[in-house]
Amino acid sequence: MDFTVIKNRSKPLSGDIPPILSPKNSWDLISVVIPKRLRTQNHYFAIEVLPPEQIDGSEFHSLPTDSLAVVGILSSSLFPIWVRAISDRSITIGEESANAYNNFPFPDLTKAQNKALEDKVGNIFQARSVCSYNKLSDLYNQDQLPEHLLMAHEDLDEVLLEIFGLPQEASNEEILEALMSRYAGLIK
Repeated sequence: MDFTVIKNRSKPLSGDIPPILSPKNSWDLISVVIPKRLRTQNHYFAIEVLPPEQIDGSEFHSLPTDSLAVVGILSSSLFPIWVRAISDRSITIGEESANAYNNFPFPDLTKAQNKALEDKVGNIFQARSVCSYNKLSDLYNQDQLPEHLLMAHEDLDEVLLEIFGLPQEASNEEILEALMSRYAGLIK
């Protein structure tokens, strides 16, 4: 399968997943915060949920949503696998992080799957709360996450692999192939 760089969004968002919009000073909903600069070698990204007044549009893309399931998908290891595949940069990507999000082939979730993702995201937030870092990006830019936080992310990955119909021991290549296949189906 050819994993060419995807530069423009052409249908992959599905269901009720909102696209990343141009920066605004405030939103009515909570906002998922995606750093504009992503370190592509990271296994997980520092995705956060913040109230509108705390979002600095110069550093982050904000995504107005009330879906913690979206946070779960972005907090999984599947999103960085996708970002590495569609980016033409090996260390960091900048504004392209919006394209990486907008092109991600989000699954259509059942209520049970949505609830499972929300529960796992709650566990990640709880695991983060006991870490003493000034910035979340400092926590995620280490060589290795603290064990309790890594376990919370791995629990989330298990749920998401099941949602995508992949075995728990799926390799990055198998995950990427499934994501690309879903992407191809969405752009038809």
